[in-house]
Amino acid sequence: MDIEERTYFNGLGYQVFGPILLGYIRWIKERYKERNLDLILCPSRDGFIVNQVMTKFYPEIKTSYFYTSRLASVIPLLSSKNDLCSMLDLYRSWPETFTVSLLLDRLGIGYLVDQLEHFDLYEGYCLRKDNIIYDKKFLAFFNRFKNDIYINSNSQKELLIKYLMPYQGKTLGFVDLGSGTILSSLASFCREYNLNIKFESLNFQGGDRSYFCNINDAYIKVLFRFSYILLELFFTAPHSSVVKYEREIDNKLMAVLSKNTNDFDVTNSLHLGAINYMKKHFLSDDCLESVFSEYFQLGMYPDIDALNFWKNIKIDANSKNQELLCPVDLRKKNIKDIFFTLKSSLWLSGQLTLLRMPKWMLKLIYTTYFIKYKLIK
Repeated sequence: MDIEERTYFNGLGYQVFGPILLGYIRWIKERYKERNLDLILCPSRDGFIVNQVMTKFYPEIKTSYFYTSRLASVIPLLSSKNDLCSMLDLYRSWPETFTVSLLLDRLGIGYLVDQLEHFDLYEGYCLRKDNIIYDKKFLAFFNRFKNDIYINSNSQKELLIKYLMPYQGKTLGFVDLGSGTILSSLASFCREYNLNIKFESLNFQGGDRSYFCNINDAYIKVLFRFSYILLELFFTAPHSSVVKYEREIDNKLMAVLSKNTNDFDVTNSLHLGAINYMKKHFLSDDCLESVFSEYFQLGMYPDIDALNFWKNIKIDANSKNQELLCPVDLRKKNIKDIFFTLKSSLWLSGQLTLLRMPKWMLKLIYTTYFIKYKLIK
């Protein structure tokens, strides 16, 4: 990352994401008192920057960074399920279609990919959650290695119990940005194995007890429909995801991280800018609506020149490494390819701007979606 890029993302962190972060941690502080919480648990990776600023600006509030992920929280529960569908339901979200390779990772047996060929399968073989029980080839593979799933799950179960033991008897505020898979899995795990730990969700958005519960619903839905990935990029940690737990030689627990080639310079620059904003405006009195004014402009109506800074960014999305913005050459792409690019786009308004869509058309699309969500409500 050169100086110009670093300056740009530092500025975004300060101007766009700093107000959002400040509003969120103030809300967390109030919930900490209101719900009589013992500790704020900041899960990796969404809770990384929250843990940093809570520790720095609210040192009186007990905060802990907890290494976990969807895999690390769900795999220990797999051994409590008797069939494939029940296992898959432990994950709250699935892509419309997904590869066998992804499925094996989520079942904790990614190391068995070399066995696929014996069942006329391959890593890129596609499945759908709603009809997987009719796929005879994969069911044969599953039944053959179901015991391996249980063995690995039980091993991870024992390690997760050990990791959770320091929180026994406590009520934890759980910082949550995603679909809720991690929180629901940890809560289910504690009930299943009689751990006396209570979780209180500190949802960033969604539900009547979330940070956004008092904001116009349609406004937020449309904004996030077009640009939520930018918030995910900001709130992620500058390290890769947890894939499992292991014991070290001295019997201590260690979180094993995935191999990730992503460059975290953008995330670090955004975080630095947001922290600088916090230092200057910590005592200011911004209302909840106003903290999103700058984000709205970036998320919905990005400047075409500024998009040059975003073109080469890759992000973990839909369980794969994906470009934030896909390059599109209108002279070489047909309508079908362009539609697919837009449908799979992580930042829809950014992608439309890259296609040179005028701002008045973006505003028309935004207004249409806004009216749609208002009518649904």
